Amino acid sequence: MDTIDIYTDASHSHGHPHLRHFIGYAGIIMDYDGNEYHLRGEIHQKTIRDYFKLSILPGNINVLHGEMFAILKSLWQFRKSDENIRIFTDSQMSMQYLTMSCKKWKNGRYKNLITTYNKLVDKISKNGGSVSILWVKGHDG
Repeated sequence: MDTIDIYTDASHSHGHPHLRHFIGYAGIIMDYDGNEYHLRGEIHQKTIRDYFKLSILPGNINVLHGEMFAILKSLWQFRKSDENIRIFTDSQMSMQYLTMSCKKWKNGRYKNLITTYNKLVDKISKNGGSVSILWVKGHDG
């Protein structure tokens, strides 16, 4: 079975007080034939609330929300797939939150993001595929 590689990242705006309330995210999906697909967008409080049923106070969205959202949004594209998927991220914290079973994290402010990730991985696994998250050094070169 072939492997699909997904590269994700996120960033947040600085400066303007109203722009602190959104995060930018991106995902580049490369299939085994060398085709490239791009996902990108902005995350606002409403996005987090609507997608993941999280209530976030103004100004409390952070880049970790964006990092996880980029991973989830990219992975969602393959929820019915039987592909082996490798996700590359420069966010060690996202990897730890999404792949470890620490009770503090499972019941904390990212609970619904973690639950969504686990459901997507389960669906792909039941279809015969797999998901792995790999860390790459960010801002290098």
